[in-house]
Amino acid sequence: MRLLDPDQPNLAEAREAALEMTKDARRAAEIIDRVRSLYQKGSSQREPIDVNEVISEMVVMLQNEADRHSVMVRTDLAAETPQGVADRVALQQVLDECHAQRYEAMLDTSGELSINRSWPRIGNC
Repeated sequence: MRLLDPDQPNLAEAREAALEMTKDARRAAEIIDRVRSLYQKGSSQREPIDVNEVISEMVVMLQNEADRHSVMVRTDLAAETPQGVADRVALQQVLDECHAQRYEAMLDTSGELSINRSWPRIGNC
């Protein structure tokens, strides 16, 4: 709203912010749809995925949780990794659980969660 201040509106920045919100809302709706489909029999949706992209999406989605626990999240993702075929939502759930376990381990302390990604294996939670 401050970008639309009547005294000095910044329409270009407001437009960019609105586009980002729309993109995030679409991504959230897609994730919700896929989570719902996980609970339907035989609904696994295997597709080509970029694991780095999935990790980056999860970091964005879990940023509020990290902030709440005073945890700084740092990623070190391999630059060139081949795409794999997986159920994106199932992979996101695994990553979400890994993050939740790490945040719990850091309760009442501040810390840094480092997410490393190298080929050929993702590594342990």
